[in-house]
Amino acid sequence: MFSILGDLLGDLNKGYNSFIGETGSDAAKRKLQCAQSGVLLLNGFGDFESAVDLLKFDWKQNGQDRNWWWQLQALPFLNWYIGAYDLLTEAERKQADDFCGRALEQWIKFALEDKTSPLVWHDHASAFRLRNLVRWIVFKSIGGGLGAIFSADYQRQIGELIDRHIVFLLEEVNYSRHTNHGFDQMLVVYTVTLLFPNNAKFRCAKKISFDRLVDELDFAFTYQGVHKENSPGYQKFMISRLRMLQELKTLGEREISGRVDKLIESAEHFLAAITLPNGFLPLIGDTKGEDVGVVKEFQRGVEVFDYSDSGYVIVRGVDKAGVKFHLIFKSTHLSDYHRHDDDLSIHFSYGDEVILGDGGLLYYNEKDDKRKFVRSCEAHSTVFIHGKKAIRRRKELNSPPTLRLVDSFIAVGESFAFNDRLRRTIDFSEILDGKIKIIDEVFGGCAGKKKIASNFFFPYACGGSKFSTFVEAESKNSIIRFVCNRGLQDHEFHYCGAFFSDRYGEVKDASRILFLSELGRQEIDMFFKRKGRLAKIDADGNDHLSCDVKNFDLPVSASESISLSGRVGETGFVESLKIDPDDLVKRIKWQASENAETGESGKVVKGILAWFADAKNKYDLFIRTARGLPVAITVAGYSFRPHYSITTEQGRVFTWFISNSDGFWLVLHQGVLGIYFPSSALYFSFAAHGGREHQSGIISLYDMLIKALDCLALKDLDSVSYEEARPLGVLLSYSRPFHYFVDSLQSAFSALTDSNSVSLPLRVLGFRRGMYFPVERLFPNAMIDVYENATLLNSKMLVEGGYTLKPMKENARSGNEGPFQSAVVRASLSRDVHQPYFLRYSSIIDGSYPVVWIGVCKEKRAWANNLEVIEHLVRQLSAKFPNLAIIFDGMTSPVDYDLDEFCSEEAVDDVALVNSLAHAFSQVKVINAVGLKSHEKIFLASKSDLFVTNFLTDSMYVARFACRPGVAYGASSATAKEHSHPYTIFLPSSFVKDEVHERSKNWATVGYTIDKFKLSDLVISLFDKSRTALSESMPISGRGFSKSYNPFNHSFNIRSRSSKPVYLSLGESEFHGFSVRTAHAHPIGICRRYSFRFEAFAEGCPQVYIIGYKDNERFFTERVNCGRTKLVSFPENVDFFRVFLRLSESDVVEFFDVHWVTSFAVGSIRYNGLIE
Repeated sequence: MFSILGDLLGDLNKGYNSFIGETGSDAAKRKLQCAQSGVLLLNGFGDFESAVDLLKFDWKQNGQDRNWWWQLQALPFLNWYIGAYDLLTEAERKQADDFCGRALEQWIKFALEDKTSPLVWHDHASAFRLRNLVRWIVFKSIGGGLGAIFSADYQRQIGELIDRHIVFLLEEVNYSRHTNHGFDQMLVVYTVTLLFPNNAKFRCAKKISFDRLVDELDFAFTYQGVHKENSPGYQKFMISRLRMLQELKTLGEREISGRVDKLIESAEHFLAAITLPNGFLPLIGDTKGEDVGVVKEFQRGVEVFDYSDSGYVIVRGVDKAGVKFHLIFKSTHLSDYHRHDDDLSIHFSYGDEVILGDGGLLYYNEKDDKRKFVRSCEAHSTVFIHGKKAIRRRKELNSPPTLRLVDSFIAVGESFAFNDRLRRTIDFSEILDGKIKIIDEVFGGCAGKKKIASNFFFPYACGGSKFSTFVEAESKNSIIRFVCNRGLQDHEFHYCGAFFSDRYGEVKDASRILFLSELGRQEIDMFFKRKGRLAKIDADGNDHLSCDVKNFDLPVSASESISLSGRVGETGFVESLKIDPDDLVKRIKWQASENAETGESGKVVKGILAWFADAKNKYDLFIRTARGLPVAITVAGYSFRPHYSITTEQGRVFTWFISNSDGFWLVLHQGVLGIYFPSSALYFSFAAHGGREHQSGIISLYDMLIKALDCLALKDLDSVSYEEARPLGVLLSYSRPFHYFVDSLQSAFSALTDSNSVSLPLRVLGFRRGMYFPVERLFPNAMIDVYENATLLNSKMLVEGGYTLKPMKENARSGNEGPFQSAVVRASLSRDVHQPYFLRYSSIIDGSYPVVWIGVCKEKRAWANNLEVIEHLVRQLSAKFPNLAIIFDGMTSPVDYDLDEFCSEEAVDDVALVNSLAHAFSQVKVINAVGLKSHEKIFLASKSDLFVTNFLTDSMYVARFACRPGVAYGASSATAKEHSHPYTIFLPSSFVKDEVHERSKNWATVGYTIDKFKLSDLVISLFDKSRTALSESMPISGRGFSKSYNPFNHSFNIRSRSSKPVYLSLGESEFHGFSVRTAHAHPIGICRRYSFRFEAFAEGCPQVYIIGYKDNERFFTERVNCGRTKLVSFPENVDFFRVFLRLSESDVVEFFDVHWVTSFAVGSIRYNGLIE
């Protein structure tokens, strides 16, 4: 044993710097400072943010999983200290010294000798703890700071701790031989012995760790440089370990470090070959999502990488359409570690998109049903014996799997994972033409007796369809078609729902296509192509839209059509159109419906108008399209079916209905439903306001149709067979947030709720710039297809025969706004347990009063003196409230937009304004909400005390959804009638002056100025009103508690009236004294792992109790503290849970929300009165 650390450190190797590593890391500084403030940021396979005070932590089970615990048991804060050191001030270094020393003492006191502390002597955690501990004391000794913070007794204790770790890791029973864990164990021990080369105590440890490390090195990789643990992610991980072996040269080591140079080269070649076109590693085995690979340029043609002796054949290149492809054929079982049932599996990427993928890692809970699924053959694109379980232990196999190239373009693999011999042949000789041939066969006892199953797993597919001769699946950008050579009649076909995980601990919807046959052999041709790609590739390999546009006829009338010609530029917009709008107007006969033509044509026109006048018909039309079911409108003996649709990114939809050779256009835009009959040159509008559109409306209609058709360079619209046209889903997209929520999302929610279809599978389309809310939170079974722009969607519909509709204003039934708002708010508040913005902003919000929401969005309405007014308002508020916090709100980014990208492209003015204000008021805590998503803004808005913003779209999140009190303003000529302001005071128009200029013809663009003194006076007065309302609110008493309701800020104030703890049942809409009859029972679904959060403004220490019941008997209890998130794993035999609030003496709660999240559902109990 080391009597004191100095005995050990006096023998330090002079090459220690390579062992110390980086000392100026921003990430390390952030993690260290968060740990000092009680928030742990752990990473690896998933990012963990958890509230843990390491100076008080008892190191007992707290609901976290194994991945969290093994990282924490390695004492990473010691490493963060070193990594952050150069970025810390002297004062911060002293604080960090004290923190690390005390946190280590806390671990020694509560974990070192306690076997119940989770994973305290885990094989990997103990090795990394030794590394971090030695690295820390070496670093401290270099600076001469060891004696300053450690007493002699404490140093002796640390020396004994190091010795104990080395002894533990060298014991055979603790050594994980032939795994990456065992490799790391011996690498750490060997490195520590090299640091102290002349220490006699380490001579035996050095020899043992050296011999084992050589053995690990020989076993870990094949001669081709492929790591044996079944996962590209571990290939990358072990390359980093090889580089650590190289760095041992700085400590004087030569024997091992000299052997790895060539191995690193071959290992990196394989890593580059298996890297996907999008730059990430495939989710094969236990590879984590978005793990960056080694990007190498893709060559035109086909490149084949033969790693068949290691179990892989990789094919990559660029096809004749100019699209990158990447195919992996895997058949290997060299190790049981990180093993999935993926023998004979294929992984296929086309462009930047994974078409056929794997289920992913999810997490390391091997008994969990979801983990079992992602490891199973059903979560891989492979072949297996239906109904049989795969063998996962290598020593139990009749024979190991094999893989070989039989010629340049055919690979054959065999597997005995189901005892009988399975063979898969992959013929990729036609891959440049978009075709891969697959032959699956079974030999032995199962042949002809058991069903052979060919499974194709689509992690990102949005739908599948079966036709008479083939099966088709769709991804975001591609179409994949499977053709069985014997025909579908000899195969059993299933399109199945599934899930996968590309982020640790999270699941996402996926799908799979399964072919079953009792013939013992299946031959399947897989064809693939890009959706709507009308491209040419020049001699240099560059993509261009087709430039020559043929003349074609737009169906305006049977006898008189408009001939169009134009040229498509690289941007896809029309550069020239030979058409005269004035001439177009002359051709259109504006007539009312009663003056429509008589005869057969007139009957059809009147019949269609009558059909659309029936609200039920419009509901059915929308619902069937949302469900992906075909529709037809039968009028006067004619059956009109949708032929195709044209959309615009502003949210307009034009759908062409046809019967024989005649038809009509259905026009959907905001509140307008229009019908245009080209053969009769009649246009009718069912506008929400009851009037008819202006003549300019029909010009716009034609203009948009012509441009859309011309941009797509279509040669022959009649090539689309309307009989095969299929509904792709409903368009829930709009270029502006207000119309997206009110005209699109609310109407869809209302219709689907009324028809009880909200829980059924739905098909949803949208544009990346037009989706402002995570639709899957409202419609959990929706298949969502997001297009980059309208051109891509239009191309698909026109070329392949598809159509869409969007919600109509009539779908929004009166009285349904409340449930819609409630659903949106619940979905928004439930996400904060996953989103990093929650932790980032909670520390600002929790210690502040008041939190004021101020709108700064400039956009098209010019508030001329906004900077002057806002500066004055903030100056007045900060003088009155020393703990003031401001949320500056600006433009909202769509769901699929990156924040930095949006702010730099779309919200430059808003960002500049907020930066200017934040600089001017550096003493005020500021949250910049510019560019945040709508659900993030709703979450923040619910935390505000008062808002000051424009009464138009800018007020939507804080007034309509969060129902906060506030002051709203706007141009005198503007109208707020479509906006909801339940607790809003409007700035009188006498204090607002409109600025009229040329661009102000539209009231929505009128600029204005505001009296800054009147505005600030009105805002300040509201805080006094708020306090008065609270003091005058009527108390409601129960057994042991009282409740006061504040009608101004719509919140409850609950106070204990007892010297003993009071338990309150939380029902659906009221507090009650303790009773299981009044507490709502929440059933527990397939997922038993819940994340609970208790949000409240509180004094004291209130808690929420989560009580699980078995057969109506209390069986399980967990508690959640105010402002905390807790993971709760319900036992298998618990049927449901109830929620209770615990108040101790003097506890006061202004109660907001208890909410929970699982992989499949969200729920909450809310009491801030947002929806009555």
